[in-house]
Amino acid sequence: MKRTLLLGSLAAIAILFFSWRNHHDPDKNPAPAPVATQGGGHAVPMAYIKPCLNEYKAVMKKYGITEDNPRKPITKCPDSTFLITLSESFHADSLVAWLNSQIQEYDPQGKGANLNFVVMPGICTAQMVGAVKGPKASTGRISYFIVAQPRAGGKSKMTPGGDPGSGFEVGGLQP
Repeated sequence: MKRTLLLGSLAAIAILFFSWRNHHDPDKNPAPAPVATQGGGHAVPMAYIKPCLNEYKAVMKKYGITEDNPRKPITKCPDSTFLITLSESFHADSLVAWLNSQIQEYDPQGKGANLNFVVMPGICTAQMVGAVKGPKASTGRISYFIVAQPRAGGKSKMTPGGDPGSGFEVGGLQP
């Protein structure tokens, strides 16, 4: 019994010693971050985003889900199941770079104070997926686009209601 207790104590001390030593070793470089296999997000020209936004509205309208007020009862349901997107992922550095590029292009004087960034759902079209060299399996999937819009009453280079040159598709579908 004493021998087992002694060996266990020595093993615990050795583990603590070596983990502390590795943790505080200034000569060691931190381990590189794992390489993401999905995601990243990317800028997409507005000409490819608009059809995705329109496709989303068309599919929703097909099942009675519209922007109409007051609400109306749904009378038609899908005849089969659809693939669902549970989450989206993106790399922060690519998103921040795109946000900064939009601020520099459309509101450099206001440093972004005159812009809103709106998240809009869309359904990926084959043209958009082909243009950004995305996986063909993304065609027909719901995705989200971040689009810069002028803030009401703000002074930016973008005219109110005007479209920016690009949006940001968050990418990285996680079904």
